[in-house]
Amino acid sequence: MMHLVTAVWISLAACGDDGVHDLPDAPASEAVSSGVTLVTQINGTASASAGFFGMPVQYTCGVATHGACVVFACGDPTVTTPYDGAGAVAITGGTPPQDLALVKSASNLYSLSGVVGAGAAFTGGSVVTMTGAGDVVPAFSQTVTFPDRAQLDLPAIGGTAARTSDLTVAWSTATGNDNIYFNVATPTALIACVFPTAGAASGSGTIPAAALAALPAGAATLSAAAYASTTVNIGAYRAGFNAGGELYNATHSTSFGGTFTFD
Repeated sequence: MMHLVTAVWISLAACGDDGVHDLPDAPASEAVSSGVTLVTQINGTASASAGFFGMPVQYTCGVATHGACVVFACGDPTVTTPYDGAGAVAITGGTPPQDLALVKSASNLYSLSGVVGAGAAFTGGSVVTMTGAGDVVPAFSQTVTFPDRAQLDLPAIGGTAARTSDLTVAWSTATGNDNIYFNVATPTALIACVFPTAGAASGSGTIPAAALAALPAGAATLSAAAYASTTVNIGAYRAGFNAGGELYNATHSTSFGGTFTFD
């Protein structure tokens, strides 16, 4: 779910009701319609995705906004808005230097999964360059400074919480990160939240009870990532460039993520 949670927040629009559903209003700082994302995993691999499309972005299931979170009334929302091509898209940087060429699908969605060793090359302070050769989307080159890996302190994996109460999300060691992304996923509903760090290494956010009410009782999968983000205009496209990684658990022994139970 790492890429989905970012894609949700780089594609904001007003709500519709025509069989497909526009993403509802959200903070203006997140109102971008396209972008490139690099995410590294604790195990040393790296993945990336990119998509460029006009507004409004539409999905195949209903959506609602509650605070910093968007709730999808399905477990695997699909973007129905056509993507536009950007030519060859690549990500370079890191030590030793990496040159990651994203693969374009027939629908102009770019992706790259699980490149072994590449994730270990990107550490705090590394300069990441994201480029597109140009096509329908004009050519671009944008740099992002890779942040420190953040730690998620709350909630604790394996815990239990009531859907009738707000759920607190807390993090630390997030130097250089701009946003903490947090997913709560079930087969029938998905909650995707973004919590700005405001430049602080530690902080917290809230998943409102109104959002949790959309979940069924029982097990849910939690996942989180943190990114440094830069937003620019590429011709008519408002694009977000994100670089970061999945969050540590509290002991730094593995990534944060796993099963949580809601009653």
